[in-house]
Amino acid sequence: MDQFHKMLQFFSGFHFFPPVKVAPETALSTAQQAGLTPRDERRRASIPYRGQPATIWQSLRQRQPSSRWCGALASSTTGCPAAVDRVAADRRWVALCVWRRAPRLPGPNDRDPTRRAHRNGTIDATATDARSDTLGRGCATLAISPIRTKEPAMRCSPYSDADATRFDRRHLMGSLGLATAGVGLLRGFASGEDDPVEAPIDRHSTIRIRSLQPHICRDRVYVKVETNAGIFGWGEIKGVVPSVAATLATEMFSLIDNQNPTRIEHLWQTLYRAERNQRGGAFMVHCIAGIDMALWDIAGKLWKTPVYRLLGGPTRERIRVYPSAKAVKIGSGPRPQSGDPFDIEEMVSRVRAARQRLGPRGTVMFDAHSAVPPATLIQLASRIEPSNILFLEEPAVPGNIEVFKRLKQQIGIPLALGERDRTIWGVIPYLTENAIDILQPDCGYTGGITQMKKIATLAEAFHVPLAPHCTQSYLGMTASFHVTASIPLFLIHESYDNKLLGRFLHPTWKRSDEGYVSLPEGHGLGIEVDEAMLATVASDPAYRYRWRGPQFYPDGSVADY
Repeated sequence: MDQFHKMLQFFSGFHFFPPVKVAPETALSTAQQAGLTPRDERRRASIPYRGQPATIWQSLRQRQPSSRWCGALASSTTGCPAAVDRVAADRRWVALCVWRRAPRLPGPNDRDPTRRAHRNGTIDATATDARSDTLGRGCATLAISPIRTKEPAMRCSPYSDADATRFDRRHLMGSLGLATAGVGLLRGFASGEDDPVEAPIDRHSTIRIRSLQPHICRDRVYVKVETNAGIFGWGEIKGVVPSVAATLATEMFSLIDNQNPTRIEHLWQTLYRAERNQRGGAFMVHCIAGIDMALWDIAGKLWKTPVYRLLGGPTRERIRVYPSAKAVKIGSGPRPQSGDPFDIEEMVSRVRAARQRLGPRGTVMFDAHSAVPPATLIQLASRIEPSNILFLEEPAVPGNIEVFKRLKQQIGIPLALGERDRTIWGVIPYLTENAIDILQPDCGYTGGITQMKKIATLAEAFHVPLAPHCTQSYLGMTASFHVTASIPLFLIHESYDNKLLGRFLHPTWKRSDEGYVSLPEGHGLGIEVDEAMLATVASDPAYRYRWRGPQFYPDGSVADY
């Protein structure tokens, strides 16, 4: 803000001062209660703009006892500015008053209030921008501009035609610029200085977040974020206990309430850094991911374009997905810490059967699910030709980069991971230590569209392609498709149909028999949500959420899965 003030002051010669914040019921009627030092003193008064009017004026007079005070102050509740009845003898001042929900003031013979303000030598900011209803309650502001005139004295009042004086074109245009800038400045000043979340409010847009509604549906939560412009967005939270996620998302709303939804990066940082002891965990990051999807959905709808165009535009015409007729993935449950021939042969035979079924042009992947211990995985990899499978997925439990480095040195098959590694900070060690060949971020687990796009950029720097993990419904899947459509290095995308959830989720992309999906169409994410059907599916009395684990070895000890 200080740099902006200095720039305007340098080019226009105007002085800008912070708004005087007073109680709504306070009626200020004299110019002495607005108070600014004339510019010819070549220095500013240090104005304490928070506090009671009496305290402010006592401080002002103590700091600048010899100054001549002039100005006008408008109450945001009454909308009644006080007339300027004193001016400096050697310099003329025009007072710019802006207030909340103030009506336009058309002249008797002129329908354009802006022209009337210019003709009279006064400027009403609401004539320039009538949408000044973004101001906070009980807030008032004042900006003063010095203007040279030919008359020895001048009185300026926003309501008085008789007291107003004309001035030349050059100063008229300068004052018009001040009026426009004053409206923009006021939007930022009236954002609740006592709340650090609301302080950096966007001054160039009036769209604001108004509500967040979580909808629990079976093992996930769908969040709907609404705005004052009638535009809303949808996101999906999965992979955590839904009742807890819904509560946490509701609590997070207080951090983004009344914020501009298009400031997606800023809001992501706000949510992630709001509580130092919770940042980075599954519950927080998964909830942020759902909210992030909804914000991108809103932004695309607001600008009437698909989200992938906001991310840089499409880098491909279609997206390869699995499972399909030409691509399958084989999974594995818990295995012993080191296998016997029977254990190894069972996994090898499944890979061999898939290869024979698909032929040399088909794609086979093997998912260890972090359930095959490192020693057993090394045994398995030694029995499989590297060209027979596209990659080995989740070769170990995340947490110790040294384990992945050891596996990378001993296994010739490409290693893929990343579904349980959240945010850019979670994936960067794998890249810098050259521990993986393929990165698998999940849009719903890693922090949403915002983080997935950043992860793709990091991976590109290491020439590591993405094969996004995705077990979400069509909503979260579509969000992931938008990122995939906009990145250069991509291999294949996980994608499963869910007929039950598909009863209320209607995407615009189409799946082909060749194993590809088209790019999403329409504005935003490009998916319609039938809220009535969502409520019907969610109200199934027979469904009860259950934990997926634990799983056990034959001896009763707990196994990874």
